[in-house]
Amino acid sequence: MKYTFYFNHPDQDVSLIMMAIRQGGKRVTVSTELSDRPAAWDKKSQTVLKSPDATYTNEMLSHWKAAANAVSRDPELADATAGVLRDRILERMGRGSDRPKANLLLPYYNRWSMTSTARRQASRQMVYSYNLISQFASPTTTFEDVTASWGERYIEWLRQRGCAANTRSTQIKNLKTVMNQAMADGLHKNDSFRQIKREREEVDSVYLTDKELKAVEEHVFVGTKEMARDLFVIGCHTAMRWSDYSRLSILDIQGGYIRQIQQKTKERVIIPVHPKVAEIVQKWNGAPKLSQQKFNALIKDVCRESGVTEIVTIMKNGRQERHEKWELVSSHTARRTAATNMYKAGIPSISIMQITGHRSESCFLRYIKVGKEENAKLLKSHKFFTE
Repeated sequence: MKYTFYFNHPDQDVSLIMMAIRQGGKRVTVSTELSDRPAAWDKKSQTVLKSPDATYTNEMLSHWKAAANAVSRDPELADATAGVLRDRILERMGRGSDRPKANLLLPYYNRWSMTSTARRQASRQMVYSYNLISQFASPTTTFEDVTASWGERYIEWLRQRGCAANTRSTQIKNLKTVMNQAMADGLHKNDSFRQIKREREEVDSVYLTDKELKAVEEHVFVGTKEMARDLFVIGCHTAMRWSDYSRLSILDIQGGYIRQIQQKTKERVIIPVHPKVAEIVQKWNGAPKLSQQKFNALIKDVCRESGVTEIVTIMKNGRQERHEKWELVSSHTARRTAATNMYKAGIPSISIMQITGHRSESCFLRYIKVGKEENAKLLKSHKFFTE
């Protein structure tokens, strides 16, 4: 018997890993229910070399290899067909034919993590979510097993693993999404999972004030730093997500408005074009083209050289940390900067939310970064306090 592993869709960013088993000129395949990045795959060693989840993926593949090697050494299976060998390997992996499949959590969760829909794109974050829960849950965990107490144990496991509060919250949100979808598909009737409570930690992300943003806009840069600065300025005047402002095209601007379908939500957005944005789009024939990784490295240098060096104190994992502001700037800072400065300029929250996509004003107000001192100054100029 010979076996190899391969990716089901090697042309995609993330793909399911399959196992091919050959015996007597016949070939059968089986899903490992693992997924990772095809670009990180080393065909010779049959391992993932560079991937955030490489350690976990390779560890689980080693179990598949051990099961296959044990089957191949069994003298009673020397003349077995490829199909029989596959069944024996599956039995050793706890996936025998007698196992009920329809109500198992992990296979369904895995399919969810790699399936794009009209409203969302499959992503590495979803695969990461599956890899996390597959390390906690048993292969035989059913939808009926996912109760409030099961969820509490999962949250505690995530905490001990070092996951921050918002990461734990995201994983519970994903779990509930999967459970709701499976219920809608008629795979279970267990609604006790809805009692699992999400937790949130206030995140102290930064934004640039109008003065700081003007300094960034007026500083002279060349090359890729100029591209990063201009791309950042687009985000700071539109409140768009990176996935949207980084792909802005001249064709998206019509009659003085940006008209675009948001990549994440598939919602149509209409935003007035700021003169700075119009100037940059004309200059580069659209948004400057940089990868997010390259941008995040460059924009820190851009802000540091522009004098965005105020010392700020943030909370991270329950602890206070002090940084110069430029150290905390990233692609998402542009969106937060735009939303916060729009709010400070007096634009109604409901109008800004039409751009940012926040569903409730309470969530939006947690998102923008207006401190008590700034809020008091805004209130002082309101007619309630002046008339």
